[in-house]
Amino acid sequence: MTSIETYHARIGALKTKIETCKEGDKTFTIRNLPGRGDIVVREWGDLDLPWGTVIAGSDDRVYLRVPHGRVYWVSSAWLGEEPTTHDLKDFYDHLCKLAASGEQFRIVYQPD
Repeated sequence: MTSIETYHARIGALKTKIETCKEGDKTFTIRNLPGRGDIVVREWGDLDLPWGTVIAGSDDRVYLRVPHGRVYWVSSAWLGEEPTTHDLKDFYDHLCKLAASGEQFRIVYQPD
């Protein structure tokens, strides 16, 4: 039998696709932790989340929000596939491109 988490993931994916169709390919949704509303990202400022926040992509990408000057996000990828660090605008453009190709994102940790 399919678990309720599987249904939530499918519903989240459908919501993301619907939002992308309505808003164009510059809007995407990041699923949030249980009990918190999803984050609809429409511009780069929406990604200015608390330090220590961790976002995971459905294609094994992980990003950490860091407090270092012009670097806001650090990627777990280091093989030259994508930059190791991102400012907010670059990170927004990067996630938009991935979301347009079907990748989904979720918060796996966010400090209070």
